[in-house]
Amino acid sequence: MRILMMAAVLAAGLAGPALALDEALDDARSELDTKLAETAGVISVSAGECSGKPCLTVFVEDPDPAQTKGIPREFKGYPVEVKEGVIGF
Repeated sequence: MRILMMAAVLAAGLAGPALALDEALDDARSELDTKLAETAGVISVSAGECSGKPCLTVFVEDPDPAQTKGIPREFKGYPVEVKEGVIGF
């Protein structure tokens, strides 16, 4: 029984930093989504990985630099990627 309890404590400790990172990334995604909500051409903001590292992706109607100049390249310490998105289902 003691071994099982130690394993559970170790597993929780190892998962802790990853869960904290996921929460911080999602918080940053939510904040950026709110910040860009009224920006013309922005469709949505998602959280994920870019080149194996946590990042935020902003989906836009037109990825032309003239249209995306108000989108930050980094937000809350995470790189921001801009991609063309599609509106609709």
